[in-house]
Amino acid sequence: MSAAIRICTRIALFLIAFLCSPFFVFAEGSAFDMSLEELMSVEVSSVSKKPQQLKDIPAAVYIISAEDIRRSGATCIPEVLRLAPGVHVMALSHNRWAITIRGAAREYSNKLLVLVDGRSVYMPTFSGVMWETLEVPLENIQRIEVIRGPGASIWGSNAVNGVINIITYPASDTQGSKLILAGGNELKSSALIRYGYKHNDDTSVRYHARGFEYDQSRQITGLHGEDAWTNRSAGFRLDRGNADSQQKFMLQGNAYLSKADDQLTMFSSPPSIDTVMYTQRKQGLDLSARWDFAGSGDRKRSLQTSVESSQLHHVYIDENRRTFDVEFTEQFAYKTKHEILWGAGTRLSWDTIDGSKYMLISERQRRSELYRIFINDDIELRPDKLHLLLSAGLDHNNVTGFEFQPSIRLIATPDKANSIWLALSRASRTPSRIESGSNLYALAGMAPPVPFVVKISLDNVV
Repeated sequence: MSAAIRICTRIALFLIAFLCSPFFVFAEGSAFDMSLEELMSVEVSSVSKKPQQLKDIPAAVYIISAEDIRRSGATCIPEVLRLAPGVHVMALSHNRWAITIRGAAREYSNKLLVLVDGRSVYMPTFSGVMWETLEVPLENIQRIEVIRGPGASIWGSNAVNGVINIITYPASDTQGSKLILAGGNELKSSALIRYGYKHNDDTSVRYHARGFEYDQSRQITGLHGEDAWTNRSAGFRLDRGNADSQQKFMLQGNAYLSKADDQLTMFSSPPSIDTVMYTQRKQGLDLSARWDFAGSGDRKRSLQTSVESSQLHHVYIDENRRTFDVEFTEQFAYKTKHEILWGAGTRLSWDTIDGSKYMLISERQRRSELYRIFINDDIELRPDKLHLLLSAGLDHNNVTGFEFQPSIRLIATPDKANSIWLALSRASRTPSRIESGSNLYALAGMAPPVPFVVKISLDNVV
């Protein structure tokens, strides 16, 4: 009897430890090997663009580590995000997802900012993220930082309900060769080949190529859904510098091709309803670079820039887009109790969009501009006990003009295991390209003998 009690007690303790361990060490370890103090010391960089320990962050943060991803059995990023509490992931088909934070999920959730190594993948056309085209090999992901709540004062417009930052491994952590093959009845085939090497003592390089193919889903009736999905991608990453270097440089690039089948009910004029089966196709190239260097004194500076070119074929539109993004940040201490982080950046995008009989575009070509400046002051009111964070961002776009996005956060840490924080923030989003200059048709009724279809004009809809 006593042996059975001991076994039940150990099982209960194991379950409690599992359920109460929200954070995990990265790929080389396990959360069960860490004390509570070690868990609270895990560093996060997506809240205020600087490394911070978890216990010092006045925000709702969750970390999905590489070990979590490996153990989950997930085959794509949307499936991985199901691991994070507060992130709503709804699979619409084999190749479509509605993902959001704080509810109101739809396919293009327009108040969630998603980043890959600090580069925004928020699509200005539909004001959201095309998850089916976000091609980042899971084996290259070091961690995913999920911040629930506004982050616009630091990251800019569209970070209204939260920020998801997908952080990949440095090339120095993925040395050698790797080959992964998989197949099944839904994921028909998947292959990843990766090779990393050291060019010299300070420079590491990684190459990868990946492809997969999902079959059509099977409905309850036994019929197949029009939702096959195929992706192909290849990329590289170069890192120069080590932990002791005053300067670090990162350069990475990717090329991808995504095809996703779908079936939609569309409306057009003259009043008609069409059932359309089509293949969405998106292909593109992106190149990003980041340079971290030390300034005078204890100042830390960074410069990040990226360029992207993409072509999208959708049932509504055909689009060609080019995007340029650059941002400079600087961090320094002021009068011992103030830690200042400020930065400025711009995002320029040029597009050419051809409409269809389902959507009319009033302006075929457009240049979108977004300029921003921000500042964050971390004030130590009581050493290691009480901190006040004052942040403010000022954005300007060519649709709604100036947007002021402030944030006030107060955090108290009475001991190493507990923290209490309060926050007051304002955040806004930039209207999408479709919301500011397009016309589409919608069903208004089924008055016989023909459907009643109306044309809706979208102009500066926020």
